[in-house]
Amino acid sequence: MPKPSAASNSNSKPMFFSNSLENQLQRWNETIRNQPKNPNAYIRRGMVNFQLAKIDESIQDFDIAEQLDARIKPYLWQRGLSYYYAQTLLGDKLSAFSAKH
Repeated sequence: MPKPSAASNSNSKPMFFSNSLENQLQRWNETIRNQPKNPNAYIRRGMVNFQLAKIDESIQDFDIAEQLDARIKPYLWQRGLSYYYAQTLLGDKLSAFSAKH
Protein backbone atom coordinates (compact mmCIF):
# COMPACT_ATOMS: atom_id res chain seq x y z
CA MET A 1 0.00 0.00 0.00
CA PRO A 2 1.50 3.39 -0.95
CA LYS A 3 2.19 5.90 1.80
CA PRO A 4 0.38 9.25 1.82
CA SER A 5 2.20 12.07 0.11
CA ALA A 6 4.46 13.96 2.46
CA ALA A 7 4.59 17.00 0.19
CA SER A 8 3.92 20.21 2.05
CA ASN A 9 1.64 23.12 1.34
CA SER A 10 2.30 26.74 2.25
CA ASN A 11 1.39 26.03 5.90
CA SER A 12 4.02 23.27 6.15
CA LYS A 13 1.34 20.63 6.72
CA PRO A 14 1.43 17.41 4.74
CA MET A 15 -0.91 17.88 1.75
CA PHE A 16 -2.49 14.51 2.41
CA PHE A 17 -3.95 15.83 5.66
CA SER A 18 -4.58 19.46 4.76
CA ASN A 19 -8.18 20.42 4.10
CA SER A 20 -9.29 16.81 4.40
CA LEU A 21 -12.81 17.74 5.50
CA GLU A 22 -13.08 20.32 2.75
CA ASN A 23 -11.91 17.71 0.24
CA GLN A 24 -14.49 15.25 1.56
CA LEU A 25 -17.17 17.92 1.24
CA GLN A 26 -16.19 18.55 -2.38
CA ARG A 27 -16.35 14.82 -3.13
CA TRP A 28 -19.82 14.49 -1.56
CA ASN A 29 -21.01 17.59 -3.43
CA GLU A 30 -19.89 15.96 -6.67
CA THR A 31 -21.55 12.66 -5.73
CA ILE A 32 -24.81 14.48 -5.04
CA ARG A 33 -24.60 16.34 -8.35
CA ASN A 34 -24.22 12.97 -10.10
CA GLN A 35 -26.70 11.07 -7.89
CA PRO A 36 -29.21 13.59 -6.50
CA LYS A 37 -31.56 10.85 -5.29
CA ASN A 38 -28.92 9.05 -3.18
CA PRO A 39 -29.91 9.53 0.50
CA ASN A 40 -26.65 8.06 1.76
CA ALA A 41 -24.68 10.78 -0.02
CA TYR A 42 -26.71 13.44 1.81
CA ILE A 43 -26.12 11.68 5.13
CA ARG A 44 -22.38 11.55 4.51
CA ARG A 45 -22.27 15.17 3.42
CA GLY A 46 -24.32 16.10 6.47
CA MET A 47 -21.78 14.39 8.69
CA VAL A 48 -18.94 16.33 7.04
CA ASN A 49 -20.88 19.59 7.30
CA PHE A 50 -21.38 18.89 11.00
CA GLN A 51 -17.65 18.33 11.48
CA LEU A 52 -17.02 21.64 9.69
CA ALA A 53 -19.45 23.33 12.13
CA LYS A 54 -21.89 24.00 9.27
CA ILE A 55 -24.80 23.01 11.46
CA ASP A 56 -27.66 24.41 9.37
CA GLU A 57 -26.28 22.74 6.24
CA SER A 58 -25.97 19.42 8.07
CA ILE A 59 -29.60 19.59 9.18
CA GLN A 60 -30.68 20.34 5.60
CA ASP A 61 -28.73 17.34 4.31
CA PHE A 62 -30.25 14.99 6.90
CA ASP A 63 -33.74 16.32 6.12
CA ILE A 64 -33.22 15.73 2.39
CA ALA A 65 -31.98 12.20 3.08
CA GLU A 66 -35.17 11.49 5.04
CA GLN A 67 -37.33 12.96 2.26
CA LEU A 68 -35.63 10.66 -0.25
CA ASP A 69 -36.06 7.54 1.92
CA ALA A 70 -38.30 7.77 4.99
CA ARG A 71 -37.12 4.32 6.15
CA ILE A 72 -33.81 5.83 7.30
CA LYS A 73 -35.42 8.18 9.84
CA PRO A 74 -34.65 5.91 12.83
CA TYR A 75 -30.99 5.94 11.86
CA LEU A 76 -30.57 9.72 11.57
CA TRP A 77 -29.16 10.19 15.07
CA GLN A 78 -26.64 12.63 13.57
CA ARG A 79 -29.49 15.04 12.84
CA GLY A 80 -30.34 15.04 16.53
CA LEU A 81 -26.80 16.15 17.32
CA SER A 82 -27.05 18.89 14.72
CA TYR A 83 -30.32 20.15 16.21
CA TYR A 84 -28.77 20.05 19.69
CA TYR A 85 -25.80 22.14 18.55
CA ALA A 86 -28.04 24.50 16.61
CA GLN A 87 -30.07 25.14 19.78
CA THR A 88 -26.92 25.50 21.90
CA LEU A 89 -25.37 27.96 19.46
CA LEU A 90 -28.61 29.92 19.22
CA GLY A 91 -28.85 30.04 23.01
CA ASP A 92 -25.25 31.25 23.27
CA LYS A 93 -25.89 33.98 20.69
CA LEU A 94 -29.05 35.11 22.48
CA SER A 95 -27.24 35.17 25.82
CA ALA A 96 -24.39 37.20 24.36
CA PHE A 97 -26.87 39.62 22.77
CA SER A 98 -28.80 40.00 26.04
CA ALA A 99 -25.60 40.66 27.96
CA LYS A 100 -24.69 43.50 25.59
CA HIS A 101 -28.09 45.21 25.78
